[in-house]
Amino acid sequence: MSPPGPRARLCAGCAGAPPLATCRSCGAEERPYIDGCCVRCALATRAAELTGGPEGQLGAVYGAIVAAPQPHSAHNWLRRSASARLLREVASGRLALTHEDLDAHPARRGADYLRHLLVANGVLATRDDALVRLEAWVAGRLADIEDKAQRRLLRSYATWRVLRRARQRAEAAGAPRTATRYAKVNLGSAIAFLGFLASRQTDLAAATQADLDDWLAEGPPSAPEVRDFLGWAADRRLAAPFDLPGRARQEGPLAADDERWATARSLLHDEDIDLADRVAGLLVLL
Repeated sequence: MSPPGPRARLCAGCAGAPPLATCRSCGAEERPYIDGCCVRCALATRAAELTGGPEGQLGAVYGAIVAAPQPHSAHNWLRRSASARLLREVASGRLALTHEDLDAHPARRGADYLRHLLVANGVLATRDDALVRLEAWVAGRLADIEDKAQRRLLRSYATWRVLRRARQRAEAAGAPRTATRYAKVNLGSAIAFLGFLASRQTDLAAATQADLDDWLAEGPPSAPEVRDFLGWAADRRLAAPFDLPGRARQEGPLAADDERWATARSLLHDEDIDLADRVAGLLVLL
């Protein structure tokens, strides 16, 4: 005879005994969770109330919730999560089903989690979040520049060179995440160089080769990356052509110790470089 309780090896039907409890919805021999329903059926009911059920615009999300491998955890998520509350706002129409409205929502972590859930289930179109963060980063850096002439010049460079090139790379690569470190270093170098010229009471149009040479000698490790900005400015006759040293070619398997330490210092302290790139670069170097 099979022992009763949690150590039982047979269900009530196979053991020839009356069931202790059954789900009033699916009829399975399960412990009731809510209103006489098992945990799975209760989850389906709550998910339908939240999303509008399998036939609504959030039907794919409903299916993902119901199919959760741990239904108790799914219940906790529906009950406590900020992203579940935002999902209810989307289902009711109070929050538009767009990336822009999710970006603007004050509950940033909940909105980001909900975004990933919606994208993963095909409800919301995929987008390149790294590119969006780059655009926001550029806008923030430009807003911090007090000099109107510098800000106007750098906005033109950022719009028609830095961001345009990043968007073109994103379209060509088709990857879910576009590398943005190069774009940030270029714009950061341009901002720093114009600040250096301002400290000398001059501007880009009046800058000389001597100014550039001093910048390369006194500037941060990323100082040579100003070449992209200066090339763009020279093409548009906003500055005279400058002579910059070419990028050193790596000969041999490893960089010299002093070069590696210089790069490590740059990764540690240069906030213009994306944090994830800084951490990855330090792991490789050290």
